[in-house]
Amino acid sequence: MQSAIGLALDSKTFKTIKPLINIPTIVRIRNHQMVFYTRPEIITLELTACEEKDLSIISIAKEKLLKSGLLERLKDMNVYSRSGFSKNDRLDLSLKELLKNPVWDVNALQNLIGAGPGLTPSGDDFLQGMIFIEKVLGVENKLHSLVEEGLKVRLTTDVSLSYYQAIFEGYANEPLINLLQSIQMGSEIGIQKALNHLQNYGETSGYDLLLGILVYLQKLKDGMML
Repeated sequence: MQSAIGLALDSKTFKTIKPLINIPTIVRIRNHQMVFYTRPEIITLELTACEEKDLSIISIAKEKLLKSGLLERLKDMNVYSRSGFSKNDRLDLSLKELLKNPVWDVNALQNLIGAGPGLTPSGDDFLQGMIFIEKVLGVENKLHSLVEEGLKVRLTTDVSLSYYQAIFEGYANEPLINLLQSIQMGSEIGIQKALNHLQNYGETSGYDLLLGILVYLQKLKDGMML
């Protein structure tokens, strides 16, 4: 899987270095090499064989997106019960407050910025899922602008900030791009395969992201978006 930010390592390499690295481990990139100063020995990865892939978000029309069955699949997956929102009362309350508000403003959204534990808090993953669909539809950047404004007063992790910047610029991780390509081709197998990948993001990150997509699509279907 390729990421919209940073470098994605193949699973074999990752499994080799994962047990050896921790928070104090120094990592340097120089002369097309990534050097991990681990013990008992230093690990060096050659970066000359890196593969670049276009992870630009693909535009899909509203009608095609709603007819793809994605919304129904997400409902069947019970993404809320598997998300970080179901495990955190504060997150759950922020989500309920957002959903009962017919008009979203920066105050309604900013409570979710940086909300929740982890490198990519659940609130951020959820918001990025909604912004992702906004980008797919190619509509006015309402959510993008509101969240960008909220980030001026609310803190989050550096990793989440990087993902926000990527999606603001129109890029997303490979499984999301694969999902869009499968919707375009009408491939039910491809759609399910992409969703399976997304479910495996972190502890709850994949489900938090999918919950954001579900909420946006439901509001779109109900005529409350655009």
